[in-house]
Amino acid sequence: MRTANKDIELVTSRVPSAFITRFLAQGARWWVLIIVSPWITPSWSATHTLEGVLDRVREQAVPTYVITRPPVEGDEYHARAVAQFRSTPSVELRFNRGLHAKVLLAEGPDRALGLLGSANLTLNGMEGVEVGVLMHSRGIGEVLIRDLIDFCTWDLRRSSELIKSREQRSRTE
Repeated sequence: MRTANKDIELVTSRVPSAFITRFLAQGARWWVLIIVSPWITPSWSATHTLEGVLDRVREQAVPTYVITRPPVEGDEYHARAVAQFRSTPSVELRFNRGLHAKVLLAEGPDRALGLLGSANLTLNGMEGVEVGVLMHSRGIGEVLIRDLIDFCTWDLRRSSELIKSREQRSRTE
């Protein structure tokens, strides 16, 4: 990882891991998680899996918005990831056949985090030659995260087909 400044960082190896590690960090609390990736697989490395992320989502009842492509015949890994999202109550799942964007966003009471890059949320995306910009909730990073949250939750979400609504629970439950 190459540090540009304290607001944003250029990530050039294991790109999704930069976000996932911070999302799963002990003590991190989250209000919302947004996953935008054309292709998603259940396992990304020995230490980072979709189930690990969804465990955190379930523990904190994090409203989670997932926009991905619909599974295609023969892609059992993506189909398994989609099935995991379908079985998680706080996940809203949407399909967008033309999706190419790769964005991960999380916002909590004392921080926000974003990753915009070239890597799908797959094992190949973790190990391949990829690049991303990791944004933190300060300075220009905060501005970019807010703009990406608005784009993903309004424009991109509205242009994507709703597959599964999330079950709503209060944060106090």
